[in-house]
Amino acid sequence: MRTLLTIKNYRCFVRPITIEITKGFTAFVGVNNAGKSTIMRFLLETRPFLQTMSNMQVLIQTINGNSINLVLAHVLDNHEIFSNLNNNAVEFSIKFVADDQGRGLIDGHQVEYLFVANRNMQVLTSVNIDGEPLRKPENKIAYTNNHISINGKSVASLQTISETFLSLSNSLYIGPFRNTINAGTKTDYLDIQIGQSFITQFRELKTGSSKKSNTDISRLTEDIRKVFQFAALAGC
Repeated sequence: MRTLLTIKNYRCFVRPITIEITKGFTAFVGVNNAGKSTIMRFLLETRPFLQTMSNMQVLIQTINGNSINLVLAHVLDNHEIFSNLNNNAVEFSIKFVADDQGRGLIDGHQVEYLFVANRNMQVLTSVNIDGEPLRKPENKIAYTNNHISINGKSVASLQTISETFLSLSNSLYIGPFRNTINAGTKTDYLDIQIGQSFITQFRELKTGSSKKSNTDISRLTEDIRKVFQFAALAGC
């Protein structure tokens, strides 16, 4: 099964951008200003929302038409996440499609979860099954054994989307920051500490009162020394 994340009207992403999330995926590689850091920033800033939506009961309530507040992290003004080029809502979706061998879906049904974050910070959720809205007048929707059923037939696993949200919210997001020391007092860049704050904490862990921290820093320093030693021997 393939998992596709699409983002639209978030910061510089006025046009939709889609990435595939796969097992073992660890890095974005591309030219400058391609949007690599913005994708990670989106996942970092929406982390509280993703964590909340990993809860099966909350997910079912939102699918049934209940809005949920978009709680953000590392954002001073909530409205800064919206594009300055229009007045539209931020939209993002997670779509599950079959792999090249047609595997991974329940009876081959393609499932897409769509989320619309309006400027009042309320998020509305909808679901498409094979491109058609889940909630149609003729459909009888049921949620049993963590599955979505239409007219008595299982079409999607809620466990899949729940685990995807949980995985994305638990991931560590590290950007391509190149200058660790001369960054003033800024405390973090995405999920890592940088600047003088990083240097100060490193020194405290190295020489402070916690024996475990002292030992961990010494081990880390030795590991870094070995890496550089190996690189030198390899002529890198």
